[in-house]
Amino acid sequence: MMSVLSIPEVALDILGHLSPSRYDDTSVRTLIACTKTSRVLREAAQTDSLWVAHYRVRWTKPELDDNEQRQWYRIYCMRRETDVQTLSLLDTIITAPSKRGASAVILNERKEYVWDVLRMEATCRVPEEMREVWKKEEEQWAGERWVGIGEEWKDGTGKKEFEDEHERQIDVREIKQDWVQRRWWAKQMLGTMARADGLVSMIKIFCGDEPDPTSIENARNFEEGLKALSGLMGMNTAEA
Repeated sequence: MMSVLSIPEVALDILGHLSPSRYDDTSVRTLIACTKTSRVLREAAQTDSLWVAHYRVRWTKPELDDNEQRQWYRIYCMRRETDVQTLSLLDTIITAPSKRGASAVILNERKEYVWDVLRMEATCRVPEEMREVWKKEEEQWAGERWVGIGEEWKDGTGKKEFEDEHERQIDVREIKQDWVQRRWWAKQMLGTMARADGLVSMIKIFCGDEPDPTSIENARNFEEGLKALSGLMGMNTAEA
């Protein structure tokens, strides 16, 4: 005789089919809505296993191990709150020149926790009527590494080329009126963060004790030095 699934198991199975997306919050909004209903559905929607994919598709840094026991629902909520704060700081950089420096310092201090959302803003959508103009301009950069990102991208439609399949999703977010400034300042902030990391790494290498030229430690320092140079050029050293 076939076993009959309980209501929580059925709900969990259904919610598990909600597709994760970097740009579309429909699935996440559905899960959040479920947490505001009955106790049974709330517990099902807060199941940590449901939130791993939604977290992974949105954030790549800092790296978290799937094998460790984590409260993924709570972590996701905290990261979204951080994203809101990051966007607020970026808005301040764009609209309030007198507060630009202080906001940039805060973002640089948060480093990995702001990198992904800034990268999303640096590649936000452009208006349809501007797509061809933007595409022609960006074709001149074809094959070049985009300073501060370390990735190649083609036009303003949200269609990008990355190794991660999730990154191939189309950006469906609303086109903001300040998309030009948003792209430019997010890109500058990413480059600043990368150069700051590269400078710190370079200082550690040159100010530390000099290892034996034939040692593994010296080879490691050489590798870190190359990565630091990439950082000084504006590339994220974690992606070098």
